[in-house]
Amino acid sequence: MDTSPVNSYRPPSAAVADAPPTPSDLAFAAPGVRVGTGRGSSWIGEGWALFKQAPLLWIVLMLSMFCIIFVLNFIPVIGSLLIVLLTPVFDVGMLAFAKGQTDNGNADITRFFTGFQNKTGALIGAGALYWVMLLVATVIVAILAFIVIGSSAIGGPASAFSGQAVAQMMANGMGLGLLLIFLVAIALMLLVTSAYWFAPALIAYANLSVMDAFRESFKAVWRNWLSLFVYGLLLTLMCIVAAIPFGLGLLVAAPVLMASNYPCFRDIFGRRPA
Repeated sequence: MDTSPVNSYRPPSAAVADAPPTPSDLAFAAPGVRVGTGRGSSWIGEGWALFKQAPLLWIVLMLSMFCIIFVLNFIPVIGSLLIVLLTPVFDVGMLAFAKGQTDNGNADITRFFTGFQNKTGALIGAGALYWVMLLVATVIVAILAFIVIGSSAIGGPASAFSGQAVAQMMANGMGLGLLLIFLVAIALMLLVTSAYWFAPALIAYANLSVMDAFRESFKAVWRNWLSLFVYGLLLTLMCIVAAIPFGLGLLVAAPVLMASNYPCFRDIFGRRPA
């Protein structure tokens, strides 16, 4: 039995519990989990909080990205393709900026270039797959339009759905055909968007391949369709209201939308260390 005097100033010898994990301790992995419906509105609130931390930097990042896209649009033939290929790179940059703010409150603008520094090839590959999926969806809608509408669709969906063409088709009793084409187009865009939504983030932070990232994104979106529906509905309403004062409100709404993508991704794919 130890009869030595007790030193009341001695540090405790018992094991001390580890500090609770911080946001930076999060790892990201598939599959995505199902979250509560109410999280759809919370993501917007968290996006707003991130924007308030560094409003000027968020606006600068958004305008810089839009300027790059604007310039690329003027490149003949390949400009539009380059925009789609680089979209995942930009998405990861915005996500990295928001993640840095969440982890340590540091609004480091250099994080915007994360997608150009890591996994760039895979991200561009995701952009290429996204472009192919959009192209296939467009071809399917064009073929359906030609079958349903006939020769008026020869010029493509754009000409088929011009104001004059639509008025003529409605006069000819082709409203159901137009509705069918519209519903198919919406369904295809939902499928493509679901597959792409989380794919860039999963490539960058969960180390998934392009195909695995698209597959896991698709499954996660439909696993959380109700919370994402609430999220998308509120974002749409916010953008409509923001566009009323000559579109100036979009200088706030667009960055909030971008910032809210990180808490959405974190909630569905974030994992605490075991």
